[in-house]
Amino acid sequence: MSTRPTDNHWIAVKTAAVLSGSGVLIWMTEDRVMSRVVFSGDLGWALSVAAVFGASLTLLLLMVTIFRIRDQRREARSARVAPVIRQEIAACLAGGSRRQELEQLSREYPDETGQCFRDLFLVLKGRTNKELIELANAVGLRQLWELAYRQGTTEERVGVVRCLAYLASEAGPAFLAEALADPDPDVGIEAARTLAEMGNGDSVEDVYDYARRQSLMVRAILAEDLRPHLSSLARGIVASDLASRNAARIRHALQMMRAWSTPLAVSLDPLLEHQSLVIRVEALGLLNLIHITGDTPGRLRRNLQDQAEKVVEAAALAAGRLHLDSLLPELSCLLSRPEAAVCRAAARALSAMGHFGPLEDKIRTGGSPGAEAALEAVQKAHTGHDLYARVG
Repeated sequence: MSTRPTDNHWIAVKTAAVLSGSGVLIWMTEDRVMSRVVFSGDLGWALSVAAVFGASLTLLLLMVTIFRIRDQRREARSARVAPVIRQEIAACLAGGSRRQELEQLSREYPDETGQCFRDLFLVLKGRTNKELIELANAVGLRQLWELAYRQGTTEERVGVVRCLAYLASEAGPAFLAEALADPDPDVGIEAARTLAEMGNGDSVEDVYDYARRQSLMVRAILAEDLRPHLSSLARGIVASDLASRNAARIRHALQMMRAWSTPLAVSLDPLLEHQSLVIRVEALGLLNLIHITGDTPGRLRRNLQDQAEKVVEAAALAAGRLHLDSLLPELSCLLSRPEAAVCRAAARALSAMGHFGPLEDKIRTGGSPGAEAALEAVQKAHTGHDLYARVG
């Protein structure tokens, strides 16, 4: 769990205060006590340090015990009260006249009531969810959650973001868009996930844009949350990023496409001739997820003739996945290149396309990376161990 910048400042201030206080206590103990009973100055200081830290440790253990007892009592109370609260919520949602009882429970056990509503927000959808929103507003949870969002810990703020968005109704997406800029990254991530769940149009593009600035792990999480909106994203911001001159935006779009691994109505043809080798390699790896145009084989052919090993390797694998028989001569020629990785990619592509003739011819020549790659591809295809050849 990450902390806000202000939390880090407070930690530094508290640490400095503890160290300063410990120094003062050690000095006072030596000056007021040890100097009167111990004649050796060094021994007096050592005993002062031991006394202060021993007392501090005892106090710490006492506080830990008190907090543990408090938490155990709180958990026991929650286990006792939560079923009753859930039962009252269910009765209200079913049309019963139990709202006064629920309001009373909310006043007596606000934390437990809020947690029960948060749990239900995660599972209830449609009309029942709307009724739950109205019920939460009626029992006064909105004020409680707004206070937690403004002043609570990171965990508390993350827990109420989704709830506040639902309670805000039509204004929910606007609230979440503002929460994306929260200095606490955990709050921003939760806001992005909720916005992807309840938003559409520009709101979803805000989440996509937010993911661009996050780590690969966060992008992977948000990619799954954005999956229901792939069609609109492909027509909008993804297509715009792919056509951009900004390499970072292009790479973000390609990485999100790889995470989705779902066919999209976008074109990658211009990227097959991009000046960045990294972008070309990433685009070649995604050709099986888009609609192939009449220009694609020609662009692939030029990549197969490139001098960059990674580009040629990616182009050969792409040709095999797409079963482009028109590229058979180029793939066969690659078996004569000195790079083992290129030879393996060409051999796998020919095997996936069912063209074993060039592979068998190369095997007969022997003594080259191409011959070894061809033999490996033929053996895997015949034994059924090459998944690429079977499903490519």
